[in-house]
Amino acid sequence: MGYFSVKELKEKGFKKIGKNVQISKSVNFYNFKGSIGSNCRIDDNCIFIGEINIKNHVHIAAFNLLSASRFNNKITISSFTGIGPRCYISCSTEDYLADDISNPTINKKLRKNIIFSDIIIGENVLVGAGCTVMPRNKKKINIGNNVSIATNTIISNNINKNSIVYNPYFFKNNSLKIKKNINSKKIKRILNK
Repeated sequence: MGYFSVKELKEKGFKKIGKNVQISKSVNFYNFKGSIGSNCRIDDNCIFIGEINIKNHVHIAAFNLLSASRFNNKITISSFTGIGPRCYISCSTEDYLADDISNPTINKKLRKNIIFSDIIIGENVLVGAGCTVMPRNKKKINIGNNVSIATNTIISNNINKNSIVYNPYFFKNNSLKIKKNINSKKIKRILNK
């Protein structure tokens, strides 16, 4: 599939483009504006929405969604950061506990319970596969320098520098409760008919 040329990236909304930038041609940009530093790679099937600024030596793996939303927020990803596959980084979310009507097709004036903020990811941050970063309140989310975020962790507030963050259920092997076991003999009988 190849990578976008500098000319193509400018047409997509990049104002500043560093050297040795590799962005897969399967990456999609919607209402995008932003910048990217040198020695960066963005892999297949990512989606970028809104204002996103990426510094130097950043790798964003496949199947990521980065959304700076329609509320003039922005995402900043600092140098030497790696984001694993299938992560969701969004500057906005619905307040799921509010008594309100809400979805993207409804006029913003009627959507009173949207939570939104900027997201800043510091230098030398490792974001594991399947992580989610999104606001819980309207305060900026700031992930400090030298932070490691383990697989399948949800971040909704600031993370201090030099921290390791993880989902405790993931490491304690108790994140799922088995409700019932499947009767495999019955399944085999059905399949053999």
